[in-house]
Amino acid sequence: MQGLAGIRPLAPGFVRAELRSQLADIATLELTAHTVRGPLRFVARGEVGNRELTLEPPAGCQAELVLRREEVMDLPRAEGEAPAGHVRYVLPAKQVILKLKYT
Repeated sequence: MQGLAGIRPLAPGFVRAELRSQLADIATLELTAHTVRGPLRFVARGEVGNRELTLEPPAGCQAELVLRREEVMDLPRAEGEAPAGHVRYVLPAKQVILKLKYT
């Protein structure tokens, strides 16, 4: 399931982590990734065009969300490269709920 959520460490000890979901036609996915920093919660509800993501990174982890360029988020951009046609954002260090249209 973590493969569907696209959760992976970017630095040792999950000091930085990436979330790059590939949900396709999956309408509901809830998971908790247990990291050395604590639990990282990932909840996706809805289908492409009307999807809601609820994300909560653990304390001490800079989580970065990679989304298609068409998604417009009110989040700061993260440094570093993103795949072609994508943008990398920094998630706040608390629970965030995002509405997605294209991812």
